[in-house]
Amino acid sequence: MKYAGITKIIKRMMEGLEAKRILDIGSVISTVDFLKTIFPSAEIHSLNIDEKALKEISKKHKDIKVVLCDCQDMHLFKNNYFDLIFSNQVLEHVIYPEKCLHECHRILKKSGGLILTTPNLASWQNRLLLLSGYQPSNYTVSSEFKNLGFPKFLKKENIYDHPRVFTVRALKEILEKTRFEILDLEVINHTYPDQPYRSLRFLLNLILPKNWKENIVVKAKPLK
Repeated sequence: MKYAGITKIIKRMMEGLEAKRILDIGSVISTVDFLKTIFPSAEIHSLNIDEKALKEISKKHKDIKVVLCDCQDMHLFKNNYFDLIFSNQVLEHVIYPEKCLHECHRILKKSGGLILTTPNLASWQNRLLLLSGYQPSNYTVSSEFKNLGFPKFLKKENIYDHPRVFTVRALKEILEKTRFEILDLEVINHTYPDQPYRSLRFLLNLILPKNWKENIVVKAKPLK
């Protein structure tokens, strides 16, 4: 949870939620630490397909219930089981995100909330890259060769492998299709400490249209 601006938005969205039982999808130590500061007495379930990440969580937090499971099939959980489902930068990694969201709808209490973050495909840098004939920075065409189609200066770093990336419109529509009502939605540029051009990113947050910013944060509730 290094993204300071996003963290502030998530905290605001979590205000007023009575979350006694929480599911953290794609859970890592930083997301567990974050959730425990806001809901110190909650029962937190850490779900991931990465055994190493779960072992690290168990080592630091003995009270956390770790679950080795794919979010596309969460049959281990009963219907209407969780008060809050949190998914930070996960949905873009899921091959069938609609399956994950259908499962979230099933296991989430009707009085509960879903809070997720995901990159915006229509962000300002992706628009510039596409105009220049390059590949968008958060969408890969190969799981083996992850920097195909990028400018040379971006090829120096490993590009994240995101098989599904959403525009704001597409995220709204998939949530509606999977029977969620959106309660709040924000789009923001990454502004974490020591980030290159951080001051410029703060400025872009002020002047860019919402749909041009880098990261989407949404709060939704399941419909009956």
